[in-house]
Amino acid sequence: MKDVNGFILGGTKYIQGNVEYHFLLGGPFRLLVFADAGNVYSDTQKVDLSDLRYTAGAELRILLPVFGAPLRFIYALNLKKRPDDSFENFQFSIGTSF
Repeated sequence: MKDVNGFILGGTKYIQGNVEYHFLLGGPFRLLVFADAGNVYSDTQKVDLSDLRYTAGAELRILLPVFGAPLRFIYALNLKKRPDDSFENFQFSIGTSF
């Protein structure tokens, strides 16, 4: 949802679902495949399951003790594109997802 100036507004309630499957590749390497669904809603909006956003992708995790957290290389696809979407297919991070 956007305000009158076109700025994206946040929400006060959300719905979220995540599924992932881990493949142990040996040593510090893990491959994950995942699917996510969710959306954020304001006080005035009803939670509408037909309005969920969807992504799916794969992630390579490298567990390095020197960092104390995994290196994460993530590739995702936006499965339900919308005209105003800003979406990055590739992300790199250090740390856990939650």
